[in-house]
Amino acid sequence: NYDESYCTYTCQTGAVRLVASKFKSQGTVEVCYENIWGSVCSDSWDTNEASVVCKQLGYNGTSVSYSNAYFGQSVSTISFTGLSCTGNETSLVSCPRSLTPIGYTGCAHSQDAGVSCSSIGPLYQYTTTGCTSTQYQCNNGKCISPTLRCDHNNDCGDLSDEFGCAPCYHSQLQCSSGSCIDKGRACDHSSYDCSYPNYDESYCTYTCQTGAVRLVASKFKSQGTVEVCYENIWGSVCS
Repeated sequence: NYDESYCTYTCQTGAVRLVASKFKSQGTVEVCYENIWGSVCSDSWDTNEASVVCKQLGYNGTSVSYSNAYFGQSVSTISFTGLSCTGNETSLVSCPRSLTPIGYTGCAHSQDAGVSCSSIGPLYQYTTTGCTSTQYQCNNGKCISPTLRCDHNNDCGDLSDEFGCAPCYHSQLQCSSGSCIDKGRACDHSSYDCSYPNYDESYCTYTCQTGAVRLVASKFKSQGTVEVCYENIWGSVCS
């Protein structure tokens, strides 16, 4: 945590964002409350709450609600539980909710709420009459840099910059199921990074020097599950 110890995380109370997804229009919901990002418990989560989140993010189409960390678990605290929106609110913090403290322990991150948002036409109106030869023209007329094509973000606003693209980044491995994982997770001795057991391990060559140790299963280099190399094979240590 040394590289995190001097960081200042700030956000504006009421703001929402979507995490744990490669697309901006869907993901696990986090809301800023008292300058702290936190997830939302899905114990009462439905399309009313999803609609508020999507409208707050600028989408004007259908909204789909997801429960039980469908897109993945948040790594932040848990901010809200028991939300009861009507769908007409302008922000998620305006919805009635259970009065529970930040970090509420009666709900786990396995219950994190998520949404998928869409728009009817472009999110914004563009009056451009054409793009330059160095730009990519979206179906809605917006001009963007060609480097934004196929970056797994809805840069055009109508998803036309993502049509016909390969499903995974160059830094990712495509599993047999079609899902994408970071190449760094391949060959890590975890059988279930891909939904098909051992798919991401089947082409790996493991070499290590007996006596070496490493930490895995953590986003920080200074902490994690211990593995030791013995007879050129990485293995964990029983606690």
